[in-house]
Amino acid sequence: MMGPGKRTFAGIVIEYFFAIGQLILVFIAYFVRDWRTLSWIVIILTLPFLSYFLYVLNLFRKEFSKILKYILNQIFSLLPESPRWLLSKNKNDKAFSVLNTVAKTNKRVLSQDSWEKLIQEEKYSVFIAY
Repeated sequence: MMGPGKRTFAGIVIEYFFAIGQLILVFIAYFVRDWRTLSWIVIILTLPFLSYFLYVLNLFRKEFSKILKYILNQIFSLLPESPRWLLSKNKNDKAFSVLNTVAKTNKRVLSQDSWEKLIQEEKYSVFIAY
């Protein structure tokens, strides 16, 4: 925890490390012109930090997995299924509902003709794939 007077300073100091890392990367990239070699150098330089992260992750494995599951559930509950996927699974009503929501968000109207054309195209594309 940090007092209110030091929060701004701490927030700025944290960014110093990012800026210094970028300067180091530019310095190395100036001398190493091949991007593949530069990628290997960056990978080798980050391995010690990655191993420490994996060590900490292993210590708090259960807590991290609970937090990650919660975050992913929140994200995926906000995102609807893809209309193409819904059509491929014969869930036409749900696909129509999702597309209507998208159309309303974009201040457009989903006409019946365009909906039927989409269904025909999807049936044809599924037929071609198999």
